[in-house]
Amino acid sequence: MREIIILVFFVSILSESCTHGDTERFPRTISLKGSIPEIEKVFLQGLVHIYDSLLILTNTPKSEKQIHLFNKNTYNYICSNGSTGRGPGEISNPFSTDIEKDNGIIWFMDQGKKRFWKFSIGDISINQDYKPTEFIPIEARQVIIYFSHYRDNLFYYVNEDPSILASFFDIRGNLQEELQLNNEIGLYSSKDLFYQNIRTLLYYFINHHPVKQLFVVTYRYSDLIVIVDDKGGIKFSSRELYHDLDVPDLNSDQRIRLVSYVRSNEKFIYRLYNSNAENSESLKDISMKEIHIYNWEAKPVAKINLDHEVFSFDIDYENGRIVTFSKEAGIVYYELPKNLY
Repeated sequence: MREIIILVFFVSILSESCTHGDTERFPRTISLKGSIPEIEKVFLQGLVHIYDSLLILTNTPKSEKQIHLFNKNTYNYICSNGSTGRGPGEISNPFSTDIEKDNGIIWFMDQGKKRFWKFSIGDISINQDYKPTEFIPIEARQVIIYFSHYRDNLFYYVNEDPSILASFFDIRGNLQEELQLNNEIGLYSSKDLFYQNIRTLLYYFINHHPVKQLFVVTYRYSDLIVIVDDKGGIKFSSRELYHDLDVPDLNSDQRIRLVSYVRSNEKFIYRLYNSNAENSESLKDISMKEIHIYNWEAKPVAKINLDHEVFSFDIDYENGRIVTFSKEAGIVYYELPKNLY
């Protein structure tokens, strides 16, 4: 089962496909043309992170190393780290990653060794032979589909329990049950959320506000966006905008994947959206070439049309760019209007 979860997590980012709401409900629509820098290294796919002066690419299949540093201004390659293998400090089964930006740490989930490796970005940049020695253990019984660093020494994750939006653990791996976010949204009935669906489909994403005690819940197969507080209580919802919101059967082959990747900051929520959603007739008829921007009251701000498929992205605030990874073109960046970041 472990191998199935890992395979579906990464393949589903690109390959799944529900009826859906109207995507033309944005006060602004912008089309952007991407720029493709010359990159020394070529990857099949990867997750984009912007940190300080760096562009960091992680989770690169068929690569000996899983963490790659570039200068975000010039896109010049700096170094790679995160060796795969079964030895000390090596990643035996790469899964998910997140960056603790306040302290310059990459947390890399190793599904094989059941731990989160702690990579110091500073040490990686000055020592090509660096290997991590610190990690957070994962209990054998824990099923973690998606995780994120929260604040200080806290992390949250999505698991297979449909009654909980997010569970929390500390730097030692201890569960913090008093902090869990209960699922009060009720988009799907419990019969749709059976064990296999939760584990393999990752049917929703959850991101947190960097300052306020708020979380945003977005759905893979629905236009719904919900803002909840730190107890799971609903604060804002896009249901008011989507009165004709359809709720797809998660077991249906007719569902269409709408959203595949989400980022957020103090002002906005950015979701990567299927630009073929309106006319899709096939499970494979997916084109992730739109980014929909919402504010933290779940109101639409802008729709951005891109000229390349997107696998993952992050916002480079210093340079005013969306930096993306495209399977067809590698790293592609777009100049973003100043009031949208």
